Order: sequence, then structure tokens, then C-alpha cells
Amino acid sequence: MLFEKHLGVIDREAAQLCAVSDALWDNPEMPLGEYEAAELITGVMERYGFTVERGVAGIPTAFTATFG
Repeated sequence: MLFEKHLGVIDREAAQLCAVSDALWDNPEMPLGEYEAAELITGVMERYGFTVERGVAGIPTAFTATFG
């Protein structure tokens, strides 16, 4: 039952997930230089209600995200 709930969320958000995936694929960045990717991903996570902490461990592109 819980599995089906998660599949429903994935199905409902498929367009957003594919847009993020496409943007990452279309704009590759070097390791530890993923500034655009980090901004894209953290922005989406914040819109979905996650609390995001950027610059974790002194790495500008590192982040943690918590929910609930």
C-alpha cells in the first residue's frame, strides 16, 4: 500500500522530475563545480517543502535537505 502511494507521487510529479533530469543532462558541470545543478535541485526541493542547508562541510555546492 505504501509503495503504491509513492508511485502515485512519482506519477503526479513526472513532468517536474523529467524537467530537472533534462536540465541536468543538458548542462553538465565539473565535479565540485555543480553550481547550476545545486541551485536547480535545492530550489525544487524548497518548493516541495524541504528545508535546505547550502554550503555544507565548506563545499559551496553541497547541501542537506530535511522534510517534516
